[in-house]
Amino acid sequence: MTHPDDNALESTSLDDTAGRGGALDGNVLAGVVGALFPFEPTTARGQCDTCDDIAVLAQAAVYAHPMGFVVRCRSCDGVLMVVVDRDGRVTSSQRGLRWLSAADAR
Repeated sequence: MTHPDDNALESTSLDDTAGRGGALDGNVLAGVVGALFPFEPTTARGQCDTCDDIAVLAQAAVYAHPMGFVVRCRSCDGVLMVVVDRDGRVTSSQRGLRWLSAADAR
């Protein structure tokens, strides 16, 4: 079964975010992604599936999009995560993260 927002996630993750303003740091994810996880997302560590870089999400390059955010690796610019915030519903895809780990729950 597919989720109704799957197509939005796919098209957003493939969008070229360059030219939509400069990158924000990963701290901008605290609110919207914080609603999805029982831990502080900006301090969670993850590994890029493209280049194997390990970093906290706060160090990622985040590009604002009218539907949400595209989160890119600080090292290789690969897409780590796409977050769609539409009609009061937050959906995310973490296909570019090999893993995501939090030290402690809130």
